[in-house]
Amino acid sequence: MRHTSIARQVALVSYGTQFLRGHAELEDWYRHGIFFGARLQFRAPDGNALLADDFTWWLGILRRCGALRLSLHLPAEFDLDTERTILGGGYAVAVHFADRHEIWIVGRERAAWHAHPLLPDDGRHPAFPNAAHWGGELDNYWRVAERPGALEVPDTDWKQLAAAISADLAIRVPSSLVPAGPLFLPGGEPASWEKLPLFARSAAAAPAHHLLATLYAEQARLANEMNPKNENSAFQHMDEAGAVALENWGRRLDSWIIEAELRCANECRSSAILERGAPPTRLHRPVRGAAAGAAAGWRRRGRGVRRAGRRQRRHRHMARPAGLRRRAGGGLPVRGGLRPRRRPLPMAGDPGRRALRALRPLQKARLSAALQRGSVRSTWTRASANACRSTARSPM
Repeated sequence: MRHTSIARQVALVSYGTQFLRGHAELEDWYRHGIFFGARLQFRAPDGNALLADDFTWWLGILRRCGALRLSLHLPAEFDLDTERTILGGGYAVAVHFADRHEIWIVGRERAAWHAHPLLPDDGRHPAFPNAAHWGGELDNYWRVAERPGALEVPDTDWKQLAAAISADLAIRVPSSLVPAGPLFLPGGEPASWEKLPLFARSAAAAPAHHLLATLYAEQARLANEMNPKNENSAFQHMDEAGAVALENWGRRLDSWIIEAELRCANECRSSAILERGAPPTRLHRPVRGAAAGAAAGWRRRGRGVRRAGRRQRRHRHMARPAGLRRRAGGGLPVRGGLRPRRRPLPMAGDPGRRALRALRPLQKARLSAALQRGSVRSTWTRASANACRSTARSPM
């Protein structure tokens, strides 16, 4: 599994700080599986000079130059206005010295020949196939600034942070359904010497691992719910207000994940002793607002995918004998080629996360009660329904 650049930045800052402080050597973690298949290059903007072509070389030079630690930040925190910041693909890494700090931006390098005058520019198709997808990933770090003085990195009270996330998202953080041990990203069966947690483990970082693992699990569950191919998800049966509320909930979840990743990477205390003070200041704010049209467009695209899937299934069933088969979505079996099309049930009440969890067990009860009352509007005609009933009563 290829890990994202964001995860590599979290691991680099966490384990790099342990190395700079003398708590761990490079031989203990440089073969971390998260760096497998990726190259990390460190450059100076002037002349695009290559300073180091490996993170081990970069950290070794920083340690000999007197670097004390690394920290992870949002690029907007430093008010940088450079091309590298615009092209950045993640966070900003700060290198702390006794009297100054350096700022390194993670970005992607732009090839000059992509704008070659001899290349056609039709705006639709590339002139040549892109072979970069077959190669390893490349993270470019540029040293864009060096500023005097110390850079403050706040410590985290993980209990307060978990309480704030629970209050905002109405979920239990950390969750008892997620293992409480160190956080390992999924992907294959790595060897023992490359299977390491995403960030360094310690007594202070133990609750951080559990918290971030809980948020990752919620993000994966939400992605499955909003997948347009998941016909049985509660998101596909929500009204527009519920869909917009769920998307806003997802944006808040993404914002808390960014907040947690920054704080997890910067957690370098050896003990969990921290005086309880004021609530922590947010490092990242979610993007507010979600137009109902955006949710409607996403759901329309999802319905188009579902219609195509139904057409494919219908053609497959035509080649089979008209016997007993199960309805799509796990419903009751029916006979013959006719089957009811499921009608989305409107969701009333609070469209938040708690209503989302309660919707799935209520769907069958609502539909069963509506069928008994005869109040469900079916897409069948009366003749088709009678024909299906007569077919179901006929002997095989």
